[in-house]
Amino acid sequence: MRLQALTFDGYGSGQTDFAALVSNTPQPDMNMLLTVVDIIAGQVTQPVANQFISIIVVGHSDRQDNPNFSCDQRRESEITAARDRADSAWSWIKSTVSSRAAEAGFDAGEWWETSPQVTWGMVFAATGMLRHDPPSDAERRLNRRVVILVSLFNPQ
Repeated sequence: MRLQALTFDGYGSGQTDFAALVSNTPQPDMNMLLTVVDIIAGQVTQPVANQFISIIVVGHSDRQDNPNFSCDQRRESEITAARDRADSAWSWIKSTVSSRAAEAGFDAGEWWETSPQVTWGMVFAATGMLRHDPPSDAERRLNRRVVILVSLFNPQ
């Protein structure tokens, strides 16, 4: 698999909870994410030699247009929203993989720290990659998103 970008958008203003987003709104990339979760859980419970998975979670925010905020306050608000969205999505992935491993009768522990076949990272893009600038009210929800970059390397 080459690098695959899975996008989860539609966050409301101030919303950062990934689980709430994906349970309340249809997300086209959800099936692919669940497939990735299953692959990771499989690697944790029964590792396949020479198979490696890389996950990068990228949090995005919309512009902060509060006129009472200074430039620094707006920037901090945007970064915080992006960070909180990425953190929430990564926590969801960790929890879901751990649950899948437990269903298979395996205690995965802190697999994200101990598995030699899984690497991960987070990026807080904030408003650095707006989809719409300037956005309409509807487009603001599209700016507020998480993108999960997944790459699976399996030479067989």
